Amino acid sequence: MFPEHIAQALIAGKKVEPQSHACVTIYFSDIVDFTTISGQLSAQEVSEMLDRLYTVFDDLAGVQMLNPQPCTLHPLPNPQP
Repeated sequence: MFPEHIAQALIAGKKVEPQSHACVTIYFSDIVDFTTISGQLSAQEVSEMLDRLYTVFDDLAGVQMLNPQPCTLHPLPNPQP
């Protein structure tokens, strides 16, 4: 998943220049038996399960989102002047 402005540039066949951000955290995780679990649930149930799970992780880590989105992947925000 890309931020909207990057996705649009790629769709248009434009070169996307690298960006630098002062502070970025990337969290990688693996859920044991996720393929089996997700195969038994609807897409909505999978989304809700992941939202609950990562909300707990955020709470434990003290993560505060400035603009929470109803998904598990948050693209980097556009730079603000």
